[in-house]
Amino acid sequence: MDQVYNLIQQRNAIETLPFVSLHSSNSQLRNLVASLQFRCESLERQYLELQQLLADQALLVNQSNQNIIKSGSGGVLKNEGKLREKIAKLQKDLNEKLRNEVKLAAEAAESSKEISQLNEEKSSHEATIATLNVEIHRCNEIITHLTNELEESKSRTRLAEAQFDGLKDAIRSLQEENEEKSKLNQRLLDETIAEK
Repeated sequence: MDQVYNLIQQRNAIETLPFVSLHSSNSQLRNLVASLQFRCESLERQYLELQQLLADQALLVNQSNQNIIKSGSGGVLKNEGKLREKIAKLQKDLNEKLRNEVKLAAEAAESSKEISQLNEEKSSHEATIATLNVEIHRCNEIITHLTNELEESKSRTRLAEAQFDGLKDAIRSLQEENEEKSKLNQRLLDETIAEK
């Protein structure tokens, strides 16, 4: 039963790990797209607001110009210059902000790409680790089997040594008995010859 479970685990490791990084990077990219879309919409709103502000400022400038033409005063010209400076500064700030946002979006995309590559490497390493763990498990089973065979061989060797010692004792005993019987036989033979 353990073997079936191990085979199922091994199959799952082989079939699941390659897709973990793909799923993870897809999820990260979806999150990045959502955040970039939100940023883009926010920037578009800010851009429209600044365009509206510029349009309002331009309208004020036009009204000021008409007032200057009508009144002929120099104070309005100063106000128009200030308004033009404000508009130029707002336009410059908007352009700078847009450049920064584009730069941040590019950096985020690069970071996402690096994260995706790291996740792929991680998944590859995890697959290698899973394969090595399966190999280690197989090697451990082989070692256990060989250890059992070694113990059985040692047990058989001890038994054979005990049998060998028993046989040596039996042979020695038989030799002693044979010597005694030979002596007895010789004595009986000598007695029989002496009687004749």
